[in-house]
Amino acid sequence: FQNSSGTEKGQLAKVWVKCDTSVSASIDDSFNVSSVADRGTGRYTVNFTNSMSNANYAAVFGCNGNTTAYAGPETQNTGSIDTFGSFAGSFNDLQFFDMAIFGDN
Repeated sequence: FQNSSGTEKGQLAKVWVKCDTSVSASIDDSFNVSSVADRGTGRYTVNFTNSMSNANYAAVFGCNGNTTAYAGPETQNTGSIDTFGSFAGSFNDLQFFDMAIFGDN
C-alpha cells in the first residue's frame, strides 16, 4: 500500500496457507500455494505458485494451539519453503499449521 505521495505504507501477504497435517498434508485454504508435500513425520515442503524474488522473506507460523507445539521454517527457497512441526521436543505431525510469508515476489 502506498500513500498519495508514493511512500510505501504496508504489504499484503505474498503466500499463505492453512494445512491439515493430522492425516496428510492437505490444504484447507491458501493463496499462492501450488501444493504441500509430506517429507516424513513432522516435515513438509510448501511449494509456491509464483516464486519469491529471493529467499530473504519473513515466514510467520502458527499451529494447533498446544503450548508445547511449534511450527517453523527449516530451509527457505525462492520457490518453496521446508517446514517442520514439533511437539514435546521431537518432530511430530501436528493437527494443523498456518503460515504467511511477507517479502518480494
